[in-house]
Amino acid sequence: MNMVHHFFGHRFELHRAADAFQAKHGDRYEVVTTLVPAHVETPDLGKAYTVAEFMLNLLDITCAPARQDVEAYLQANFATPDGGYRIPVHQDFLQIRHRAKVGAAETV
Repeated sequence: MNMVHHFFGHRFELHRAADAFQAKHGDRYEVVTTLVPAHVETPDLGKAYTVAEFMLNLLDITCAPARQDVEAYLQANFATPDGGYRIPVHQDFLQIRHRAKVGAAETV
């Protein structure tokens, strides 16, 4: 998402949504955000550009960044010593569970 922010100034802020939900509903729900790290590895710049293009198209784009600008960003941020690219695609997962009332009878 840093790349999306770099080119379009936009972020998807799941933590903010979770905090807003918790503020509205208090202790009635358990709100847990879990980060699952992941990466896409590509052998060359062409394939890395294809991945980046897909990721950037998550938003409606009225003015796409120039290919050379995206390639320069990829080179500066994701190039590996072996000539490949390692792009982080970490995912946040939000779980919201209703808290059981204290003293409530359990059912089987």
